[in-house]
Amino acid sequence: MDTISTETWKICLPSDWKDSSRPTEDASYFESADETKGVYLSTWNVCNDSDDTKSKTQSFLTTELKSLHEMDGYVWEIKNDWFYESDGFVIAGFDAYDCKSCYRICSKIIGGREWIVRSSFHDYDCSDFF
Repeated sequence: MDTISTETWKICLPSDWKDSSRPTEDASYFESADETKGVYLSTWNVCNDSDDTKSKTQSFLTTELKSLHEMDGYVWEIKNDWFYESDGFVIAGFDAYDCKSCYRICSKIIGGREWIVRSSFHDYDCSDFF
């Protein structure tokens, strides 16, 4: 495993995963050597404004789900979703699957104080969800 980090997140990925980020995107993207799996990682500084952490995280989650359902050619079934709040932090996300294309996306959003961190794991060859 290799550890990759910024000032707001740290993740351990298999050592054969490569950085495939594009300079025009706002997210870092890492993918497996066989290109069947990948993860997008994004961070936003939302500062301390009038919205509380719960509202900010809910807004990001709503946008994420809207984008998911707007993807052409996919019919997503939300297999699991969550929204937890504790001590000023919120962890929210969903696990979605399109059985026709064997495509799975699991998105996790963590909100706290002035930061929102989003990780979106993609399995492009998920032949069996369970």
